[in-house]
Amino acid sequence: GDPTSYLRSMRALTLLTCLCGTAAGAQQWVQLPDFPGSARDDAASFTIYEKTFVGTGLDLNFQLTDDWYVFDTYTEVWDTIAVLPASPRQYCTAFALDDKGYLFGGLDANGPLNELWCYDPGADSWSAKASLPTAGRYASSVIIGGGHAFICTGMLAGNVPTNEVWRYDPVNDLWEQKA
Repeated sequence: GDPTSYLRSMRALTLLTCLCGTAAGAQQWVQLPDFPGSARDDAASFTIYEKTFVGTGLDLNFQLTDDWYVFDTYTEVWDTIAVLPASPRQYCTAFALDDKGYLFGGLDANGPLNELWCYDPGADSWSAKASLPTAGRYASSVIIGGGHAFICTGMLAGNVPTNEVWRYDPVNDLWEQKA
């Protein structure tokens, strides 16, 4: 046959193979169970192994929340966990270190917070840790490294931004300001 016809057929076959192969290997979204708490904005979350913990935030009625839930990624089931034994809040910074979850700062009805709370999944309990030894803040970022949490930036009272960095040492329950 005609070499041009052969090339066109090969191109068509290659294109069809690519399209079918792409469609067959495409990822698809799967609906998981809905979050069982009230719908909310500004919730905090951390993950320990196969479990993701979600709590605090602002609900649809503009009420601050202090409830917490856990989602097991293996069983795909939500469950309630201990309520944070502190004021309801939003804009918290959450992280996990050494099989424990931590919740830092945030904003409650009285303003920015400098509190640090630790969640122990084995005991299903929260305990207060050393508060940041300076002004409270919310909407901070966290970096985990070397067994420490570095709380970076955020907003102070009056919506004033800060560029401070603080290192939290969970073994000694101490804060240290860093450059």
